[in-house]
Amino acid sequence: MILSFTKGFLGRNGVKFDEYYWRDLKGKHKGLKGNRPLTEDQAPTPEILRKILQFMPLHGRAFALAASSSGMRLGESLRLKLLDIELDREPVGIHIRREYTKSGLARPSFLSKEAVDVLREWLKVREKWLQAASRKSHIYPKGARDDRVFPFSHGTVYAMWHAALEKSGYADRDPTTGIHKYHFHTLRKYFRSRLPRGGVPVDVTQGIMGEEGYLSAEYRRLKDDPETMAKMYKQGEPYLAVFSDQTEVHEFREETKGLRQQVQDLKERLRLQEEKTRRTDTKYQVETEELLNALVNHPKFWNLFGSHIGRNIPATMDLSDKKEALISTSK
Repeated sequence: MILSFTKGFLGRNGVKFDEYYWRDLKGKHKGLKGNRPLTEDQAPTPEILRKILQFMPLHGRAFALAASSSGMRLGESLRLKLLDIELDREPVGIHIRREYTKSGLARPSFLSKEAVDVLREWLKVREKWLQAASRKSHIYPKGARDDRVFPFSHGTVYAMWHAALEKSGYADRDPTTGIHKYHFHTLRKYFRSRLPRGGVPVDVTQGIMGEEGYLSAEYRRLKDDPETMAKMYKQGEPYLAVFSDQTEVHEFREETKGLRQQVQDLKERLRLQEEKTRRTDTKYQVETEELLNALVNHPKFWNLFGSHIGRNIPATMDLSDKKEALISTSK
């Protein structure tokens, strides 16, 4: 916490260090060797995430898909308000306010079509859910006027997620820390690993996630250009899909595209080889004709040829006379 605050404070005041410096410092601060995390976690695949989300209620599924398709942190997602989502845009935009973020910097993000579809279903029943939750809760009264998109707590999210892990068979834990390998924060890893597959630069992906240490000059420029950011997000959006077949379709298309390119390359190589063969044949024909002409016009050729057939052929005889001489001889 202190280290993150210090890093943000220095960065906003023009004092910057190499990212590896902060990583080393963070490792020393925690008393670790190197910068490896304590828990050996991993990003879920679309297939694994699909199985996990099937065991979550509607509001949990909407929350998880919003996180996995936007790169938002858990705390940022829980503080998101209805006014922060632009449902009339394509893709749907999210304004993550500075008071929501870890770095204290506002940033834009987006939601996939798949996440928006589930979110719209959740918004249809959100008010009724909120009223029911308000009546049930005596310790943490929510109030019917809660304007957050997801009006529940960290504990509620963890409870839904852990229950889904158990039911789906993906509740494996790290043997050292006891933490689930597919804990909720691995949804950010999912976003980080999937979006670049559509050609979105890694630094832009990390910028959307709010990883301050990776905010390159290119991302800072794009952050002020929402149209370009939206186009870049749409490039990688199909690879974020969980329930639809878009992921498989696009991966198949990419594979097919690669095969088509290989075929095209082979065709080009064949064309060049044929062209080379054609040039070689032409050169051979020219050289053969030149050789024959030189042989026929050589002063000793016809004397030798006449001696061979038993007839004296003058060396000065033109080609037509030579043909007549050959014909008469054969008769």
